[in-house]
Amino acid sequence: MNSIDHLAALDPGKLAKSEQVALDHFRKKPDGRGFFAVGEILVRHHRIEEAIQVLMQGLERHPNYSVARVFLAQLFFKKHFFREAWNCLEGSPSSLRTNLTAQILRLKLCVVLNFESQARSLARELAVQDFQDGEARIVIDHINIKSFPILRRDYAEYLGWDGINQQQKKESQRITEVALKSKSQDDELAQEHFQERVAKGFFSSPVQEIFVKRTAPDLKPGDLDELTRARLARRQGYYQSAYEIYERLAYAAPSNELLRREFAEVRELRDAQKEIDRQMDPKMADAMDKVRTIDKKIAVLNQLLQSLEKLDVA
Repeated sequence: MNSIDHLAALDPGKLAKSEQVALDHFRKKPDGRGFFAVGEILVRHHRIEEAIQVLMQGLERHPNYSVARVFLAQLFFKKHFFREAWNCLEGSPSSLRTNLTAQILRLKLCVVLNFESQARSLARELAVQDFQDGEARIVIDHINIKSFPILRRDYAEYLGWDGINQQQKKESQRITEVALKSKSQDDELAQEHFQERVAKGFFSSPVQEIFVKRTAPDLKPGDLDELTRARLARRQGYYQSAYEIYERLAYAAPSNELLRREFAEVRELRDAQKEIDRQMDPKMADAMDKVRTIDKKIAVLNQLLQSLEKLDVA
C-alpha cells in the first residue's frame, strides 16, 4: 500500500481547509516532502498507524529529513515501540546531536531500554538546556538519586508499559544472588580477621563504646545481620525498608559514626523516592504514607503488649 492509499482513511467532511490543501498538494507530488504534513494530519485525526506508514515510506525517499524522522520516532515511542524509535533516531544519515527534541527522546529511550551510561551522559548534557518536557526533567532530577533499575521501573509504570516486568524480576533475582554471595564472602573474611586479631591479642573497642550507659537496648546477637539486610535493601532500591532498619540500628548504637552517615544517606534517598512517586501518582503516594503510619502504630502497640505480658509474668 502506497502513501496515497492511506489517505482514504480520512473523512473529507472533517478536514480543515488547510489540511485539504496539504493533502491535495501531496497527491500531486507524492515523492516530495509533503509526506510530513500528511503524517501530522493523520495523527490529528487519530490515524497513528497510517501516519507511521506514510512517514516510513517518505523517509525512504528523504532520509535526511530530520524533522520527519524525529516525529516518526515520537510516534513509535507513543505506541511503545521503543526499539523501533531508537533505531529510527540512530539510523539518521545526518547527526541529530543539535536537535533538542531528538536528544530528549533519546534520554527517555535510554531509560526504558536500560542504556544506563548513555542515559547519564545525556542527562548531564540536557540539565543545562532550557526545555519544558516534564518527564525528561524528572528523569534528569532523579537519575543520580534513585538507583537506575528503580528509576527505569517507575518510568515504565508511568508510561503504562508492562514489558519491563519480566526483565525486572530477572534483574532482581540476579542482584539478590550477587548480594547474598557477597555477604557470604564478607562474613568469611570478617571471621578470618576476627580470629587473627584474637590470636594476636589485639581485639579492641573504643573506650566510649565500652563504658557508655545506653538508654536504648543493645543490638541482640540475632540482629548482627540487620546491617547487611539494610544495605541490600538500599542496593535494590527499597529505601523505605532500608530506612526502617537503619533507624533501629542507629537508635541502638548512637555513637557509631559510620552507621549515622549511612542512615542519613538512605533517609535522603527515601525522601527523593517519595517525591518522584508523589509527582507520578499523588493519590497512591498519600495512600502509602497512611499505610506506613498505621504499620508503625501497630508495631508500637505490639511492643506495648509484649511489655505488659512480661510484667504479668513477673
